[in-house]
Amino acid sequence: MLVVACFVASLEIAISAFIGAGNEQRGFSYERKLALASFDVGWPGPLAVVAGLALVAAAVTGIVVGSRPWLVVASFAVALALGLLAFDTEDQRLSWAGPGVVGYESPHGGPLLQPALDELKAEARASSEARNPGWQLTGGVHAFSSRGLTAWRVFLWSTLALLWLTGYRLSRLALRPVASVSLVAVATAAFFVWFGFHTLTRS
Repeated sequence: MLVVACFVASLEIAISAFIGAGNEQRGFSYERKLALASFDVGWPGPLAVVAGLALVAAAVTGIVVGSRPWLVVASFAVALALGLLAFDTEDQRLSWAGPGVVGYESPHGGPLLQPALDELKAEARASSEARNPGWQLTGGVHAFSSRGLTAWRVFLWSTLALLWLTGYRLSRLALRPVASVSLVAVATAAFFVWFGFHTLTRS
């Protein structure tokens, strides 16, 4: 599911510009939908596809030759990397302001979104309306809006499921099933409690 989600448009970015002021002001919107597997996004996108395929290969290998500790550890490491990408994007990079944009003092798209944002701004500056001397980007040069689409939710929840599964299998290297389930459940609850406080603090 994670690999399939990478080939579907999962993220949307938008910038806006205007000409004039007051009743004479005209607004312009520029939007683009992105698939993680495309080269419109930064290097983490295509690597997410590779990571997903690597987990499929690890699963097949485990079925054929049996589970090995190195295979379990490697699978958890890959799932953790995917989790960090999903968390960084969901928590830090996605903020949809409706028809407007969110202003930032410095580039804020991160390695995943920033390349696409730079291309979108270049296209906006090359548009016919941008030849007007009064044309300027709304919210400053680093402002943008972004949001996750349905495929992003599939990617996000698939990543969480992979973290739970590989985390459980990792703990099984040293613990019994009940203890492993308890450990994963406690770690999951602790994460959601921390994330809730983190969200409130940031708000």
